[in-house]
Amino acid sequence: MDNRIQTLAMDFKNTLWIAYGDAGDDAQGFGVTSYDQKEWKHYTQKDGLPSNYVYKIRIDDQNRIWFATSNGFSCFDGHTFKNFSKNGI
Repeated sequence: MDNRIQTLAMDFKNTLWIAYGDAGDDAQGFGVTSYDQKEWKHYTQKDGLPSNYVYKIRIDDQNRIWFATSNGFSCFDGHTFKNFSKNGI
């Protein structure tokens, strides 16, 4: 298994967001980690992401965090994930 950073983003609160990808054949991914200058938090499918493989992270003008994953898009408002499947977009 080969852990690699897939993408990085910084939100308006200066929280760093890191998405990890798996370069192996199974490409399972490892979710997303955030660092708010005080603590690290890790998010996976167990927390609400549609997939642990995150390709891109974008921050919108309302400071919502958008994730493009292997199973669709997800929007995180700081508390909950709202997911949009590949078929439901």
